[in-house]
Amino acid sequence: DDVQELLRLLHSERSLKNLREAFNSPHDLEEFADRAKFVVHEQGERVIKQGDKGSSFFIVLSGQLRAVDVSGPRPRLLGYFSAGAIVGERALLHNRIRTATVEVVIMAKLAWFDEDDWYWLIGRNSRFQGCFENLEASRIKQSSVEFPGRQYDEVVVASTKRHFTAFIATLPLPLTLLIGPILFFLAAQLIG
Repeated sequence: DDVQELLRLLHSERSLKNLREAFNSPHDLEEFADRAKFVVHEQGERVIKQGDKGSSFFIVLSGQLRAVDVSGPRPRLLGYFSAGAIVGERALLHNRIRTATVEVVIMAKLAWFDEDDWYWLIGRNSRFQGCFENLEASRIKQSSVEFPGRQYDEVVVASTKRHFTAFIATLPLPLTLLIGPILFFLAAQLIG
């Protein structure tokens, strides 16, 4: 079930289009999904620790993660990751230590790939290297944008509200049940 969930995400997620297109065949994409190990992390857990050796990368299947630079006097928010995001590839791409701590904001399910999976993937097609370099460049650009109020401990909250027309659409049955007897008694009074 987990492999099928990953395959659905790989086929449907726009953010994974470049990765999907770098595979030579659908069979290679399936083989990649079969190599995944699946883990669930609870809110508050640390997935990646800044300064550790990078030996794995992840694809977020569900939930939300945040990347935080903890090297300065105050933590600095770098970005959020939700379903379809690839996380942890930078250390593998440049053979460096982790440059950020990644924590779970909302319980997350991850497809986990180790260093062997990385080298298998990069060895399949040279386009994967470019795909991950482009991903890294866009992340660096996003994380450098500062705006007032941006804090490392922010949590994304979605608020929804039903439109007034949805409320009106639910009224005909209750109004008929209330107005029906009144009309009956008015008609009875008029007829006598």
